[in-house]
Amino acid sequence: MYKHLQYTDDTSNKFWQIEVTGNSHTVTFGRSGASGQAKTKTFDTDEACLADAGKLVNEKIKKGYSENGAAKETPTAKVSTASKVSAKEVKENISRELKELISKTNYDSIIPFLEKYAKQHKDLLKKEIKTYSGWLGTDENEVASCVAFAVFELSDTRNWEKLADALRSYHKLDEVKKALDWAKPAWIEEYLLQHFRQWQRNGRSIFFHYNHLRKLEEWGHVKHNPELFALYLSIYSDGLNYICTDEVAYERDLPLLFEYETSLHTTWIYKGSDSAAAWPKDLSVFWDVAFWRLLEEGKLDKELLLTRVLGVQTKNWHNHLKAYLRKVLLRSKLEKDMVIKHQALFLPLLHSEQSSIVNFVIDSLKPYFAEQDFDLDEFLNWAEPVFMRAEMKGGVKALLIQLDVVITKKTELKDKICSLVADVFIIPDLQLQERAAAFLLKHGKEAEVREKLAIYASQMLGKVANDLKALMVQDTSDEESNITADDNEEYTFNPIRVKKLSEKITYPETWNDILFHMGKTVKSDNTIDLEILLQSWVCKRDLFPPDYKKQSEPYIKQLDKYRPESWHRNFSQEFIPFLKKEDMVYRYERYNDKATYNIHMCSDLVILAQQRICDKVSLPFLSTPTHLPFWVDPSVLAERIIAYEKATQKIDLTDLAIALSRMPRENTQEATKKLSEIQDDDIRELLNYALGNTDKVLIVKDHDWAGLWALVARTHQQNAVFNEFSASFGDVPFMIEPYRPGLQTKEKYWGAYNVTLSDREKTKYVADVLDIPFPKRIDMPYTFIYGKDIYMREEKGAWYIDGSDITFMYSLMPQNTEALALFLASIFNKDEEFDYRSTPVLLSHMLNSFYTLDPGSVIYLATSIFNKNKNARAIAGEVLIRSIEENRLPIDDMGSKLGILVNRHYAPANRMLGILESARDISYKHNDALFKLLEYILPEIKLSDNMPGNLKKILELYYDLKHKLNRPIGPSVEVALNELQSLKIMQPIINKIKK
Repeated sequence: MYKHLQYTDDTSNKFWQIEVTGNSHTVTFGRSGASGQAKTKTFDTDEACLADAGKLVNEKIKKGYSENGAAKETPTAKVSTASKVSAKEVKENISRELKELISKTNYDSIIPFLEKYAKQHKDLLKKEIKTYSGWLGTDENEVASCVAFAVFELSDTRNWEKLADALRSYHKLDEVKKALDWAKPAWIEEYLLQHFRQWQRNGRSIFFHYNHLRKLEEWGHVKHNPELFALYLSIYSDGLNYICTDEVAYERDLPLLFEYETSLHTTWIYKGSDSAAAWPKDLSVFWDVAFWRLLEEGKLDKELLLTRVLGVQTKNWHNHLKAYLRKVLLRSKLEKDMVIKHQALFLPLLHSEQSSIVNFVIDSLKPYFAEQDFDLDEFLNWAEPVFMRAEMKGGVKALLIQLDVVITKKTELKDKICSLVADVFIIPDLQLQERAAAFLLKHGKEAEVREKLAIYASQMLGKVANDLKALMVQDTSDEESNITADDNEEYTFNPIRVKKLSEKITYPETWNDILFHMGKTVKSDNTIDLEILLQSWVCKRDLFPPDYKKQSEPYIKQLDKYRPESWHRNFSQEFIPFLKKEDMVYRYERYNDKATYNIHMCSDLVILAQQRICDKVSLPFLSTPTHLPFWVDPSVLAERIIAYEKATQKIDLTDLAIALSRMPRENTQEATKKLSEIQDDDIRELLNYALGNTDKVLIVKDHDWAGLWALVARTHQQNAVFNEFSASFGDVPFMIEPYRPGLQTKEKYWGAYNVTLSDREKTKYVADVLDIPFPKRIDMPYTFIYGKDIYMREEKGAWYIDGSDITFMYSLMPQNTEALALFLASIFNKDEEFDYRSTPVLLSHMLNSFYTLDPGSVIYLATSIFNKNKNARAIAGEVLIRSIEENRLPIDDMGSKLGILVNRHYAPANRMLGILESARDISYKHNDALFKLLEYILPEIKLSDNMPGNLKKILELYYDLKHKLNRPIGPSVEVALNELQSLKIMQPIINKIKK
């Protein structure tokens, strides 16, 4: 079939044609003379395609199209107008009748209304009904919902939350049923599932309940979906009698509660009901009562409960839910025969990552170890890993007690039991190891445990190894004696001098190198990469091609993307705009002065780069590093200064300050030879002092020059006093003498807010928090980097300092980090979980062998050892271990700070213990350092009504190290032990120490 029609009048000249080919037709339309637009439609059969084509041709003819193009204006106009009027009237009629139906809550007219409009005007009716998705009264909502049941698809229900209210209607349930029977919506089941998840996710109450679901199932509008029925049953806290009397509920659906993750453990029950008097007093959750009653009435099989609860423990569900179900099972008082019958279901749970589940299995099975039908051999096969788990101390202790009784009855398992008990020495717990040693001395004399004990000997604590010596294999080989015999190197604080100028930085030499470095800088967190880029942009202009802006544009766009770092905000707000025009210097308003001033030295370098480019000066920055990670070679610095003088270029003092701070006293002879070429007397004298050629500090009147002299002096003499600056800068921290307020704390309380006092009342002491006092912000030389950030600031004033900001500030003062560490400790380590985002950053720099653990850094490291974040603690532990290896840990200062933090409840002491134990037995030197550390920790712990937790564990560690090193008790520790001995719980371990 082929048909070509035209439409021509005073304003139009259009064509429309259709061509049928088999089961598809193609319609082409548009202006006459043009190719037009084509649309193809395919049908299931040729007949359906031909019928649709004929329908389309008739519609076009009615609109005035003809084969010759002559328009039939009058009839077509009438038909078109009538059609438009009719559509408008239909819409108005539907809207008016729907509004009347809902406002008058005319239930009797719902079905007639749906029969009149629902089939032919479904889309229009759907659009109208959605306007009623807001608040409606109960009756109005039910009428609107009945209409929605007939026209909605599942996707239309997302913003109509009150459909569930209509489905649970009480007073007009029959009317709702009539609408459902007429409409037969197929999506109710999925809607209710979606409704449950959404409301639970938003923490809102769900008022559609299990009994309503059962009613819909009875009507045939919901099929039995196991997950759907389990979810709604789990929250049915008003249906105790219904659940306990309805067979379908407790036989078919209740077992589903163990198949799907629900919130059984948080479904509370009202205790004021009349039936509550019959409940056991310890039942507080709805399902406590429901399970108890069903078990009492014999409607819940205890064996079913056992198998289902054990199955749940292997699922990846919420731990609290799994714990709750274990509690329900234990309350059911399982019989011995039932536990032994299903013992195989318990055993795989011994490999659970959750120690609470493993302890549950041990507690459930241990009473039956000696029973004839209990397969203890199989239990021991599964339990092998348990004896090595440090977090399972309680469970291992319970096993030792029970196996001590069983081993005499099942002697054939003696070797296997003793071998497993020997694995206990992996766990660093003195009491547990002593119990295991007693067990083996009693039962293991003839068991095959000698080789295993010899392997674990180095991990045995206190006198355990001596006690078990008779059971161990004696190996007299030279190799073994060399391994066991330590070099006995004691720890002495004596930091090794590390060469800093060892690895030169390679700077870009070509335009492609510069582009490559821009790509590197995009992803870098190190501002040294940014400084190299700035230097290249200033000094390598002759390499730039004419289209350099176009080539660099992709990188610049990436550099301009938002990043949280303060230094990057300065860079992107200043240098990126400059790159677009390069005709003026851009300065970024420094919003975060309340946080830190030193971070803005990055901005100083960016502004200096802009100025150099504008002035067409291609001299390198004085402060740009020559060696990794941030060092400036003294000889290169001298050469740069000479080049500046030859070019009659003024030296920027901020640039010079950074360079001098980064300049180590290496290659000094070569640099000293070049001093004579420097014409400026002030710079030559300052550089001569920085190289260590003279000890004389010049007194200068200029503010920033005085700051430069103080900077160099404090860089190379951290503990010295410089009275030369006392007349003009007596209040500036670190300028005359080091600012060392010590480790100061203040008490932290929880309490209710008092409106009258406009503050929280001190009702409950929590802990002490770090409270480092800083002076008020005073006028100080901008060039004196060490004092710029040591001032009082608002609480939380620097929370948004990023980790790479810290790296930049560290690069400004790498030879003396005391001021930086003190500043960061006051912010990020205020308390043990104040804000650990940036804690690991400075810790990672402390791993450098050239890092000096000054008093400020000791405070930072000590507080980081207590940090709540495991990653921060792990890095702090690495710093502790490495600084002991390199003899740069100040034992006295670190020990005293750790002791103060323990005594003042800064954080749980077990965090510190974990770090100290990780360093134990690495070497004789590490043990010696830890022992000395404890000799400074223990005297700081004072007897009080609120003693810190895990003190006993600290004493056990001291006892173990004392025995291994064969050391006497120090005088200060003896005084502390005598004081602590008044605590009865401490007496056994203190007596062991004193023996």
